[in-house]
Amino acid sequence: MLKKNLVKILSTAIIFAVLIGIVITISGAAKAAPEKEFGETEKLLPDVIFGSKGENILPNQIETEGENEENPPKENQITEIPESIPETPKEEQSENNQPNIDKVTEESGGNSAGSGEGDVSGEGTPGEVTVVTDLENKIVTSAELSGDMFGFFAYIENKSEKHSLTINFKSSVTSFSGENLVTSDDYYETKLALGANYFTIYLEEDGKTVSSVQYIITYQAAKADSSNPDVGEGVSIVTNLDGYDEVMTNRYFTFTVSARSSGKVIYSDHIEVTLDGVVVDSPTGSSTFEYVLNFGPEDTHLVTVLAWDDEGNSAYREYEVKFKGSSDGDSIGVAYVVIDATTAGLGIIGEYEIEILQGDTAAKSLVSAADFMGLSIHYDGSTESGFYVRGVSGFGGVPEVPPELWECVLRDGLSLTGAPSGGLFAGDFTANSGWMYSINGTLYPGKGLSAYNLSDGDTLYLRYTVAEGKDIGGSGGGNGNLAGYCGIWSDGGYYELEHEYVEIDRGTDYIEYECAICEKHYTEEILPEEPEEHEHEYYEVERVEPTETEDGYVIYECECGDWYEEILPATGTGDEEDFEEGSEEDEENP
Repeated sequence: MLKKNLVKILSTAIIFAVLIGIVITISGAAKAAPEKEFGETEKLLPDVIFGSKGENILPNQIETEGENEENPPKENQITEIPESIPETPKEEQSENNQPNIDKVTEESGGNSAGSGEGDVSGEGTPGEVTVVTDLENKIVTSAELSGDMFGFFAYIENKSEKHSLTINFKSSVTSFSGENLVTSDDYYETKLALGANYFTIYLEEDGKTVSSVQYIITYQAAKADSSNPDVGEGVSIVTNLDGYDEVMTNRYFTFTVSARSSGKVIYSDHIEVTLDGVVVDSPTGSSTFEYVLNFGPEDTHLVTVLAWDDEGNSAYREYEVKFKGSSDGDSIGVAYVVIDATTAGLGIIGEYEIEILQGDTAAKSLVSAADFMGLSIHYDGSTESGFYVRGVSGFGGVPEVPPELWECVLRDGLSLTGAPSGGLFAGDFTANSGWMYSINGTLYPGKGLSAYNLSDGDTLYLRYTVAEGKDIGGSGGGNGNLAGYCGIWSDGGYYELEHEYVEIDRGTDYIEYECAICEKHYTEEILPEEPEEHEHEYYEVERVEPTETEDGYVIYECECGDWYEEILPATGTGDEEDFEEGSEEDEENP
């Protein structure tokens, strides 16, 4: 009896331990990935899954536990990529002596992306028909090639007369179907185009494809540098150091970079900024990017910017900045603080010139300036971290949204709240209202006031918005029906921007247009066209010749329908009488 109880106790303990192990395993696997920070640029990746060693694997190539024994690969499926490649003995290497090769077996079949690491995708068995190549997914620059010509080898191992190889090459300059490469010695060569170049290898038996694999060679032009600052065309770089020839006093300077390729935004993953040769990481912003330059000792520093697109165009700019060092708390100049409530019908409610100290945040400068203006800044967090303006109070006047702006708000479909009371706060008028800050009137930084340090001569604008910035020149937060308002309400006035009108309706006497951005309508009246002054061009359409006794006529007509008639006098009647009378006179007076 005791023995049976011991067995039960031991069994229960074992089951309980197993269950605990399963729960721990599941909970560990279920940990959530860290959330992506707001404004982080999402990178585009190939349609493959990256393996633990960095190799590119298609979903049907991922090896699961017990797959080789219980679930062997199906026919017409590329076999799995092993985690490592057995070293090839020297005597077994190919004639080209290429250690990194891919092998595609006849049995693997199907379509696949190349491993990109030189891994073997199906090692095959002795005597098995196999395709061997040194192709791999990689980036190649123009500096590595001569005349853009790229070469590789590919051949069939253990081939028979019924086996053949077709290699299709496709790029931006080939036709949609690409072109088949030819060779006489297993070595292929073709001219690459900038961007993605696709090589697809087909193993065929009796003219039918039994397996295939594709590789992508990304061809890039050599990027711009100090000796060649512009490569290709269309890439522009604009920074807040352009034309800067003063002595820098701000040790924590925010360097702004706006790069474009033929008018399109170049994002931060295609921009590199360095300070004295060291790459500056972690930019903020969404289209204009902000990099904090932490100037060290008093000296002349070198700032560089490199921007490029995916078509081989790039630009390089460099700036020499003379920095004057100082300690935290020392004066480094003056800045201007402007508090603007134009969107609430109040215009500028306060402005002040304030001394800025080394190390002070923009939040601290704002609060200090507001005190001198007699205004109160209501905020969360602190001036050193997590600073958020909830509202401003202490001004006179009654807030009221301008009528034209209110029409935009209604078209936008924003959630309406109520009129403000006791100040101007986030959430007044609409659920999308609040305070935003701008540096020098145009830049709305992608970081908070407590993370920004003002420089000598800067102007800090604190502006009220009722539409997440659409009404003050900001980008908006993605809410509402409209992409923008085609106007800016700031500095006590309204500045209309260009509309993008498209025709939406047409009648006999009108055309109606709507702006594709703000959905504003206008109607154009169509006036009846005045007839053009017509110059007649007459053509003869009918003619009757005159006789000796009767007149004739000619009728002329214009293509517009107008016509006229010309009389042709009779010929001979009057002339004969004159002739006869003259003859009688001659006879009487010889």
